[in-house]
Amino acid sequence: MQLQTPVDLPLRAPRLSPDTPVLLLGSCFAAHIGERLSAVLNTDASASDRCSANPFGVLYNPRSICQALHLLAAPHEEMLQRISESLFQGRDGIWHSWLFSTLFSGSTREEAFQRMVQSANAARCLTASASPIIILTFGTDHHYALAKHPDMVVANCHKELPDTFIEKTDDADSLQTLLAATLTHLHDRCPSVSFILTVSPYRYRKYGFHASMLGKARLLLMCEKAMSTWPDATYYFPAYEIMNDELRDYRFYRPDMLHPSEQAVEYIAERFEGWCFTTEMKAIAEERRRAMRRMAHRSIVLSHT
Repeated sequence: MQLQTPVDLPLRAPRLSPDTPVLLLGSCFAAHIGERLSAVLNTDASASDRCSANPFGVLYNPRSICQALHLLAAPHEEMLQRISESLFQGRDGIWHSWLFSTLFSGSTREEAFQRMVQSANAARCLTASASPIIILTFGTDHHYALAKHPDMVVANCHKELPDTFIEKTDDADSLQTLLAATLTHLHDRCPSVSFILTVSPYRYRKYGFHASMLGKARLLLMCEKAMSTWPDATYYFPAYEIMNDELRDYRFYRPDMLHPSEQAVEYIAERFEGWCFTTEMKAIAEERRRAMRRMAHRSIVLSHT
């Protein structure tokens, strides 16, 4: 008796090896996979990091993600200017940026600017490397822009007053055009780049579950269009489908019934590794996990002595 409907992974898959530069941008899946990849790729003290996970902080919508990609692809001086222009002192007295999450904010303008530039520069180095892979995870088709500057999409609202922003929803055609143009721009800058696209399984209850499903459908259509635009360099990993079809049970959700549980995240991450890791990468990843378990066990033992 089969009690699941397993999701078949795409036959086409990129190959992630220990030498592959990886940049991840997006929502929760990018963060979770980024943690695992960083543990494997960013361990050689004599070499630069091979993985950068969410260098702008968590990004939820295609416009914020594409805005970040264009910033990384811009000339260095232009990137510095745009980061500088995005800085502001919030109601909390802290310096923030409309392009970055609060993770990179600082008590002074210079502190915030330096933290943001350092993170962006590390990501720029990866996109300029040979044969990088960029993993993008899209969560929602809604985005926020500044009310006084509607063309300025914000990556994070930084708890500013609601009337500071306007909320917008993109239609399917706009999203498809946006992502296809962005990937084309990145491909022109680095012809050897490959993209892995995913859609976050998180359900946006605040919009209503029907509207949330419609939004996910628009994101899926956007990914499909991008794959048809660059069929040899764009891949799709079905994180959304695995959560909704293979793990179709509320025991795989956190208590809020919206976020995948740790067990679900771990399962989806294992499917991802099995799909695109080379044999060497799998062996290194398993060895690193064993080493981390040994260290954790040793710490527990010492704490009880």
